[in-house]
Amino acid sequence: MPNALYRVELETGHRIVAHVAPAARLRFLRVIPGDRVRVEVSELDPGRGRIVRKAE
Repeated sequence: MPNALYRVELETGHRIVAHVAPAARLRFLRVIPGDRVRVEVSELDPGRGRIVRKAE
């Protein structure tokens, strides 16, 4: 997706559009398809969120 956006499928089966959080970008977080990530979902728009870090 454009502008460093990722389509993320949650454990509940819902799909959202997420971007890498600025703090995670400073830690050189590289996300590739198939990675499990931790996401913060926006309270205002449940269809959007941000990737905070990779999940273990």
